[in-house]
Amino acid sequence: MKRGNTSRQSAPAKTTKRRSPKRARSSRSKLPKRFLKEIEFLSRFFDDAGLGFCVESVENKLLAYNDALRNMLGYSKRELRHFTTKDLAHPDDYEREVEAYRVNIINQKRSCYRVEKRVKRKDGSYFWASVTASLVRDAKGRIQYGVGVIEDISARKAFEERLQESEERFRIVSEMVSDYAYSYRVKDDGTLEREWITDAATRITGYSFEDLLHKPSWLTVVHPDDVELTNAKLREVLNGNPVEYELRLITKSGELRWVRDYAFPIWDIEKRRVVQIYGAVKDVTEQKLYEARLRDSQAFIQRILDLSPHLIYVWDVKTGAILFANRACLAFYGLTADELREKGERFFEERAHPDDLQECATRLNVWRDAKADIIVESEIRAQNANGDYRWLQTRETVFKRDGDGSVALVLGMSVDVTEQKEAQERIAKSEMRFRQLFELAPIGVAIVEYGGKFLEVNPALCKLFGYSRDELLSMKVADVSHPDDMPKNLLAYSDLMSGKTDYVVLDKRYKTKDGREVVGELHLRLLDAPEGKPPRFIGQLLDITEYQNARRLLEESERRFRLLIQNSSDITAIVDERGKIAYISPSVEKSLGFPPESLIGKDAFLGVCSEDLPKCRAAFEAILRDASELRFECRRYHRNGDLKHFEVILNRQLDEPTIRGVIVNARDITERKQMEQQLLQSQKMEAIGALAGGMAHDFNNIMASILVATQLVKQKPNEERLAERMDMIERAVKRGKSIVEKLLYFAREKKSEMQLIDCVLAVEQVAEMIEHSFPKDIIIERRLDARANIIGDLDQLYQAFLNLAINARDAMPKGGTLTFASEIWRDDATDHPFIAIHVSDTGTGIREDVMKRMFEPFFTTKEAGKGTGLGLAIVHGVIKAHKGKLDVKTKLGEGTTFSLFFPIAP
Repeated sequence: MKRGNTSRQSAPAKTTKRRSPKRARSSRSKLPKRFLKEIEFLSRFFDDAGLGFCVESVENKLLAYNDALRNMLGYSKRELRHFTTKDLAHPDDYEREVEAYRVNIINQKRSCYRVEKRVKRKDGSYFWASVTASLVRDAKGRIQYGVGVIEDISARKAFEERLQESEERFRIVSEMVSDYAYSYRVKDDGTLEREWITDAATRITGYSFEDLLHKPSWLTVVHPDDVELTNAKLREVLNGNPVEYELRLITKSGELRWVRDYAFPIWDIEKRRVVQIYGAVKDVTEQKLYEARLRDSQAFIQRILDLSPHLIYVWDVKTGAILFANRACLAFYGLTADELREKGERFFEERAHPDDLQECATRLNVWRDAKADIIVESEIRAQNANGDYRWLQTRETVFKRDGDGSVALVLGMSVDVTEQKEAQERIAKSEMRFRQLFELAPIGVAIVEYGGKFLEVNPALCKLFGYSRDELLSMKVADVSHPDDMPKNLLAYSDLMSGKTDYVVLDKRYKTKDGREVVGELHLRLLDAPEGKPPRFIGQLLDITEYQNARRLLEESERRFRLLIQNSSDITAIVDERGKIAYISPSVEKSLGFPPESLIGKDAFLGVCSEDLPKCRAAFEAILRDASELRFECRRYHRNGDLKHFEVILNRQLDEPTIRGVIVNARDITERKQMEQQLLQSQKMEAIGALAGGMAHDFNNIMASILVATQLVKQKPNEERLAERMDMIERAVKRGKSIVEKLLYFAREKKSEMQLIDCVLAVEQVAEMIEHSFPKDIIIERRLDARANIIGDLDQLYQAFLNLAINARDAMPKGGTLTFASEIWRDDATDHPFIAIHVSDTGTGIREDVMKRMFEPFFTTKEAGKGTGLGLAIVHGVIKAHKGKLDVKTKLGEGTTFSLFFPIAP
């Protein structure tokens, strides 16, 4: 046979180059499985028939051949692998084969050609052979392989001249090796005329030769479902292409028979058409039945394999490709059978855990080097369809070997043991944790058998008793127990073994090695004992000697605390989330006149002054919501009707199991409030006293003007000027009255009351008051353009601004400027608007050491008897009461500015 163009054939280097047996085997392994099966079938068929059969690559290398061809040539299998078809052809016949290839394959685009040529044997002799070559093409029409049927026709050649035309037809048909053969002549109009058919057709179809010849068409014995296929194949033959196909025949008795039809066209070059069709028909009914049984058997085995939960597969040792995988295997990897096969050796690299790649490579090398039938076991991690790595326990064995004995295919089964591995790891970790807990436990732990013998002890128990581990293991529980406590120890053993309980806790006294007595809390549990062994117990011993001492001290502490609470003047109460009193100290009777038991379960807000009730409820809701501690003042009525002032502290203890409520501590500050009011009034009078000198001077001027006006009226009673002088007297009196009213308003005791007021109004009135009393060398300026309403106490604001003004006056002994200014200011943190009042002087400024203490009550830098030191403390208290802010800027020798920020009312 010849493949490719003539120029390729003329290159000796390429046509004579030999391929090693390993390379030949590699080439053969590239043939499709289906084609390999057909080769095996046809090889057996032609071996029996005595015809040579071979498969040839595009490069003219022999890829496969049967024993009949090897016997014809006299070469061994190994020797024959090194030859090309050119090596075996007679030099004089090679060009004729190339020409046949060119005419039939290249020019006429046929799929086969036939040639007679001389073939060289191993001993150097030649024999005549008839070679029928068919080409196998891929979907794109490219030549993949050549298939040749070689028949030794030496004897026929010797008698060729004496053979008749019928013998020539018989030879061609005999080349097809069939059960029976036939011949049709193709007329010019394309119709077929049956020429002859062998007697074997009668055996297969049941029809006699005359029956078959007289039938109007061969299609009358073809199964109706195969008529269309038969016509299609006939058209291919008439186009010059040999065909091979299978169809069903209906015998004369009605039986169905499967046959394989080989039809070979004879092309007339001059007429440019097919003029003769030779065919051979083989009965393949038994083969079909065998194939059906084989398919059923394979399907049965496949169903069994698919029902297995384990991963079953077959892989090719040479390529690493997985050729077969059951349903569980495909589902595990999330791939189809084709996808799994196409990945080849890359599959193990892609799906194996990086730490297990070396194990995969080692396993592959073991099978490539294996000579005997062995079983290889391994555990690796493989990535499943979800991307998770799972542990697979794998067993593999030889499934098929090549002709040289090397392993070709390996059968494997993998079991997902991830859960088992994880369980083993958990058990190992659990055992390790138990051992660590046993050894590192801060409390004593021991395992003892019935009778009290120590089987295992931990370091904490050794430390507790003062014995070494070896000493304790040679002792019994009774050796370290107080004799009086052993009976309850034995009773605990009995209760556990009888199943009365599965866990016992008891307190026992023990003796240490140095003679001390310790008290332990023993937790005892029954353990599973080995067959035939005494019962075992595990005990945990907690040293509670110090705990018992601490409990005694705690009881004494609680008793002292109870006495302290009961005799405290403060009221202590616990209020639940509903606002009900759950506990109240006995001191409530002294402070409010109510017996404590009469208030349990009552509303905690009963008796609170109505004006303070909203503030109290708001504080309680805040402490329930998120606040941890709140302080505020409120007023509550005594049982006798008196109004009492209390300083209240709320402490949130809702999460404390022993309390689960709000702790209320209320201190009676009624007397303190009265003293503060007296002190505040005293400070007011101090401020008035500070203004008295200036006001006295004003009053002198007023009285002088009145006196002068009165004398003028008496001495010179001029009626024309009388009205003018009386007006002057009236103005002076009104001015003096105004000064007195302001002083009286400021000096009188008034009740604190928060209301909506104009903050700047208080500044203006203070500025107007001090204009009459401050020295004339102090200039008072007002820049009060910004105004706003606040929630405040006008009296407290008077006192705050007056105190700042007096301090400013004292800081300017030689005169200066006192400025009152206002502006709207916004807090960047809360974006809340404030009205800012700035009180500035140009005095001496404030030293740094004074700045640190100037808001402390009773702190003063003035001489004794010239101030109480409450001025700035009161200013600070007013700002706090109004929820405002206070800022001070000062510079020695240049002056001081006090800035008071009050939140603007919504």
